[in-house]
Amino acid sequence: MKKTAKKQIVTISFDILLISLVLIGQKFYEKLMALLPECIILTLTGRQCGSCGGTRCVYNFFTGNFPAAFQFNPFFFFVIIYVILLITLANLAFVFKIKSAEKPLKVIADYRIFIIFATGYFIFTLIRLFM
Repeated sequence: MKKTAKKQIVTISFDILLISLVLIGQKFYEKLMALLPECIILTLTGRQCGSCGGTRCVYNFFTGNFPAAFQFNPFFFFVIIYVILLITLANLAFVFKIKSAEKPLKVIADYRIFIIFATGYFIFTLIRLFM
């Protein structure tokens, strides 16, 4: 199998998985929230960690309530936008074979971007814990 065909299959499979998770999450949101444990850091310190509000942010984002999504967790809000951009460019480059999408995809899929996100998450967590 050609490398391009493999990339197409992986991209389309990932798209189907993501769409399925969003649809399932919207349908079973209340049950999902009941299953998730309380944040240990919030329980111990009374302060939110970097992940607090992440599930509610994702849910509100995909139901179109963007102000609430941003309010629950601003960092996750931007991560969602980044992931959507990444998936869109991957689809354009590998599924629809649009050459002009390959260069921006290489830029935003670079490992340094992930390091920037990890550093940003660490700083965001520190700000939430100590401010």
